[in-house]
Amino acid sequence: MQEANVESQSSVGSKQKMMVSVLETLLEAGPGLERLLHNLTPTPDTEEKGGEEREEESLMLDTLLQRLQATLLAIYRLQAGRAPKKGKESSEGGAAPCLLVKNLYAESLKIGDKSAGSILRLLEEIRKQMSLIRV
Repeated sequence: MQEANVESQSSVGSKQKMMVSVLETLLEAGPGLERLLHNLTPTPDTEEKGGEEREEESLMLDTLLQRLQATLLAIYRLQAGRAPKKGKESSEGGAAPCLLVKNLYAESLKIGDKSAGSILRLLEEIRKQMSLIRV
């Protein structure tokens, strides 16, 4: 019985490490979003393709946001399953990473405009908190 418990703990830990790696990979979209923000001024070339390019950018931003949300939710679920019980380690801040990820996920759900600027702000906030998320 204890072997099964150890295996489930290690698989949860490895799943969490994998999801954090996915999140770190998604954070690499930050420089691309910054370039997208700086290149919003139209040129003669982009005026012809404007509608098509805007649609592609919109789909890309929507996909990025959905992947961020799914990854944050997966990390939250994994951490919530490992959260300490009342009275044990809760006073030591054991639930802090779980609450942090929950708040980041909630912030991601509030992004309605799906703009590069909004997603970039979310990525910057996640990047600031990565040391706590990795716990």
